[in-house]
Amino acid sequence: MAQGVHRNGHVRNLGHAARKAQALGLLDTADVTFVHGYAPITRQMMIHAGIPAERVHQEAEREFQSTRRELGQFIQGLDLGELNYNARIIEGVGADAISGLVEQAKPDLLVIGTRGLSGIRRLFLGSVAQELMGSVEIDVLAVPPQA
Repeated sequence: MAQGVHRNGHVRNLGHAARKAQALGLLDTADVTFVHGYAPITRQMMIHAGIPAERVHQEAEREFQSTRRELGQFIQGLDLGELNYNARIIEGVGADAISGLVEQAKPDLLVIGTRGLSGIRRLFLGSVAQELMGSVEIDVLAVPPQA
């Protein structure tokens, strides 16, 4: 299982992590699932603003379809050869969303790209990979950008 978030810049990290996992031979016989987590903030804002439910549903569906296209294009752009994979889009971001999916799907390995933060930046911004390594019951391959 590989995880990535498109809209806030982590997509490069996912691509790098997927390529490293493939180079290590970890994807050769695996059932690979690319996961995109997103938070439909517009849905919550629209509900709060009193927008009719049908309109909220239409916008959520439009956003989902757009995200689906972007994820498909991203995965094809990785040029991972004959890799057999699935793609899933889940609502939510960060460690909570990923760990929920890990509990549900029960993969053998989670591959995640990191931002490579250190020091004060890591202290304030946190590390999804670090949180996952301490909370999920499976192996986690966290690939920093410089690896």
